[in-house]
Amino acid sequence: MLFDRSAFVGDAAMNFLRWTGVRNRPIYVEDIETVYESWRKLREHGVRVIYPSHGKFFSAVKFDKSAGLAVSTCSGYDMLLCRINNAAGRDK
Repeated sequence: MLFDRSAFVGDAAMNFLRWTGVRNRPIYVEDIETVYESWRKLREHGVRVIYPSHGKFFSAVKFDKSAGLAVSTCSGYDMLLCRINNAAGRDK
């Protein structure tokens, strides 16, 4: 992750061949849950802009929609409580 909260993710994401319906995930994936876990980690670390190796850059919010992620926007001393609330479907 760079200082501006952007990340170069290589083949962990793509932004082309939209007609295939794969959204931003790689076209060929052996374990999609591993890809989604990588996306979760990026979002939990505050990444906002994704630079894939194929296609144009895009907002990391698309990860949330593609993977159905419930991304925490928590920070600071109350991170644990905030994450618990997010996991339970409650806003802080």
